[in-house]
Amino acid sequence: AAGGVNRVVQEVEGAQLAGLGNANGDYLVGFQGAGLFNYVKKFGIGVQLSGLYNQTDRDFTGFQISGGYNRTKLLEGIQIGLVNRSKRVTGWGSPETPRFKSAQIGLVNITKDQDAFQIGLLNLYRPGSRGVSLGILNLGGPSWLSSYTNERHLFNIEVATGNTMTDVKHHTQKWWSTYNTVGFSTVGWYGKTREITWGMGADLTFKKGYFFRSTLRMYYPWEKGAFREWNGMYGSVGMSAGFIPVKKYSFIWLFLSPTYNWHMLGPVEGIQRPAVALPISENAWGSLQIGVVFG
Repeated sequence: AAGGVNRVVQEVEGAQLAGLGNANGDYLVGFQGAGLFNYVKKFGIGVQLSGLYNQTDRDFTGFQISGGYNRTKLLEGIQIGLVNRSKRVTGWGSPETPRFKSAQIGLVNITKDQDAFQIGLLNLYRPGSRGVSLGILNLGGPSWLSSYTNERHLFNIEVATGNTMTDVKHHTQKWWSTYNTVGFSTVGWYGKTREITWGMGADLTFKKGYFFRSTLRMYYPWEKGAFREWNGMYGSVGMSAGFIPVKKYSFIWLFLSPTYNWHMLGPVEGIQRPAVALPISENAWGSLQIGVVFG
């Protein structure tokens, strides 16, 4: 233990505590805790806890937790911080599942090969990764573009981000993926209304040319002060079924999606439901989406 910095040229087996930082010139097996930073030149097995920064130049197995930045080459374990970076994160999606289930949890998560879990506002990874990324934006796999009509707007356009179409296969005839969506809605059936959307979901696609997809969306009014109008914030969950109408153009899919919708702010006085909606309760209604997917 030290009030300032612990600097060890060789390996550390055990525990190190420092007020400022720990610097290790070889490998770590054990625990390092510091007020600012921890550094391991080779590999680490155990726990690193710091206020600002953890770095392991090679592989790390265990937990890296900091108030700022975590970095390692290969992660078999958990990274928790504002920004987490790793060249490879192994997990349930790896060809050979490792002993440890892994995850990156933070505001920004960055990795090349992501075969486990990422939870954050922004997740970045390389196409072909087999993991599950949950966030506002997941940027890595090829995405798809869709356009649909529903009970509120003639024109809705949506882009999927995430590990879409990365062939996380159950067998050779089908694969599944997870995704996030961001979109924009305009040309309202009942006046000039516009909305922005965010969603998340899962997809099961069959190579014979059809898919089943479940998506949870949140719709936000584009116009300022519209939260207490009919075009206020609301949620929607639906199950889509789609197919390729012309095999020659295998990137074009048609789909139909029954949805359940509800006002996220609760019942609002004076609400008039769209005529094409199916009333379910004072605060909820059913509807259909009809559209096309490119990708």
